[in-house]
Amino acid sequence: MILCLRICKCDRRNISSSKLQLSCGINYSHSEETIKKKDNEKFIADFYELTKENYLKLNRSHIKNK
Repeated sequence: MILCLRICKCDRRNISSSKLQLSCGINYSHSEETIKKKDNEKFIADFYELTKENYLKLNRSHIKNK
């Protein structure tokens, strides 16, 4: 069993944010149509999650860099 933590979402049109998530070891999970509360604009949100395995890898690399 793989444990995952959903940690963020971003507008699919925000390519920079998507690339940042992936470069940090955070995996794409799924997409959902959603509505921005401030202006009621519909958009596709991409959700990202961090597996326990990737979290441990990131944590170990962070400790090594200290």
